[in-house]
Amino acid sequence: MQPCPLTASDILRIWEWGIDQSPLHRALAILSVVYPDVALTQLAELSIGGRDAHLLAIREQTFGSHLQGTAACPACQERLEFGLTVSEIRAATTLPHFTTPEPIQLAIAGYTLRCRLPTTNDLLALPPSGNLDHNRQQLVERFVLEASLDGAMIAPSALPANIISDLIQQLAAADPQAEILLNLTCPACRHQWSLLFDIAAFFWTEIAVQAQRLLQEVHLLASVYGWREADILALSSRRRNAYLEMIRL
Repeated sequence: MQPCPLTASDILRIWEWGIDQSPLHRALAILSVVYPDVALTQLAELSIGGRDAHLLAIREQTFGSHLQGTAACPACQERLEFGLTVSEIRAATTLPHFTTPEPIQLAIAGYTLRCRLPTTNDLLALPPSGNLDHNRQQLVERFVLEASLDGAMIAPSALPANIISDLIQQLAAADPQAEILLNLTCPACRHQWSLLFDIAAFFWTEIAVQAQRLLQEVHLLASVYGWREADILALSSRRRNAYLEMIRL
């Protein structure tokens, strides 16, 4: 079942609350508005790919199936536009349930690892000022539940760097919506590179832009007609636009 689209009131509520929040909290805010009957703790325990699958579905219902973005070429800094559709970056046809993913077992070069997929809660637990290597080690210690080498149990913190690298790659493959890479080519210098597409950040930017547009529409309609904000936002976008066109005549 597809989620309901965000209403105009939803967009302003998410924007107002999320403007001073971290990207992770903004993602949870969007989910909590669409799924008010699901506890925030459950939303935060979705795998990163599961969370992003829901965000992608909500974005499609709210703004449509086409996505238009921009990127800077890492070689020459030329800005380019790119377009894609939701179907091109959707990794699964069904949305995951709001349950904690089952642990998975992986075998890597003699190591046997019982793990779970990383969640938003795992990312929220990282210190904001932590360096990349330290945060990576902390994440491993959170989502590796058991580790053994040739049958002997070892601490997750004792896993060597090459095993951790392989582990992260295998977990990414098990949660494909968590890492969407776009292959881009710069039209100016022909440099080619892969860009990590972050649906949470992309969707938030669209919400922020739409919130500003809605505030301008409310200001104009309230100034002319004396209507309340709630009544203006309750109008469909087509009816709001019709009134705005009459004002501009």
